[in-house]
Amino acid sequence: ASRVSDYSDLLGRRLNLSEAERNTLTFGAFLHDIGKVPAEDRLLHKTGKLDAREQEASKHHPEIGARMIHPMNLPAEVSQIISYHHEWYDGSGYPAGLQGQGIPSFARIVCLTQEFDHFMTDYHTSPALSLEEAVAEVRRQAGTRFDPTLAELFTRVVMETKASLPSLGTSSRRTTT
Repeated sequence: ASRVSDYSDLLGRRLNLSEAERNTLTFGAFLHDIGKVPAEDRLLHKTGKLDAREQEASKHHPEIGARMIHPMNLPAEVSQIISYHHEWYDGSGYPAGLQGQGIPSFARIVCLTQEFDHFMTDYHTSPALSLEEAVAEVRRQAGTRFDPTLAELFTRVVMETKASLPSLGTSSRRTTT
């Protein structure tokens, strides 16, 4: 959550978001998976791929998270991030099947930064991808999973600032030279 929040802030700065907007973005990014908290312990700590039933159960965490924070009267964008961070640009994500610009902008950012973090860890792949491989994967999925404009900007920012990325949590990841 901290890395996703930091990556989101990195992109938010490049987008020239105001401090208040960046605070909302980074807070929402930090909370994006809060709906997983009440999940079954075995799902949270399972190694390997989830089976079909487990995958379906996992798909409810955005709506659970949005309900969890509702009483807190947070900015609407925080709830949108939690609710829609698994929506894909081509409309094949979940929970609502939103598409393109119909996905709230902060949710599009967190979708991208969360997946980048997953590429840099062994969440999707084993072993984790190198920084350059993760950037290539984001570029490959631009227009399908990710907003192409945000994907291009994010990958450019990552490559420009890669020397400072270890402070964002990538220091244990391998990089190619």
